[in-house]
Amino acid sequence: MNDFVMEAGHTSLCRISNEALCDDKEKAYILKMRAKTAADRSKEYNRLSQMKSGSMTIELRRWLMHRKGILQQFVEQDSESAEL
Repeated sequence: MNDFVMEAGHTSLCRISNEALCDDKEKAYILKMRAKTAADRSKEYNRLSQMKSGSMTIELRRWLMHRKGILQQFVEQDSESAEL
């Protein structure tokens, strides 16, 4: 049931603050993005957003949405940090 909800809603249970619900691929991506600057993460988020309308397999689209979700969390976190 969770898989259906995540697929239909283009969401993931993976959180950068608690990686317990992330798969290995997502954990590796989080680790990679933690090493980047806030500007680099924002740039990558914008790049992935532009790719959304492109033609790709279901599996690639799913991975694109997971990466966007992870990056969205980083971008929000970076915004909160900048405000302090």
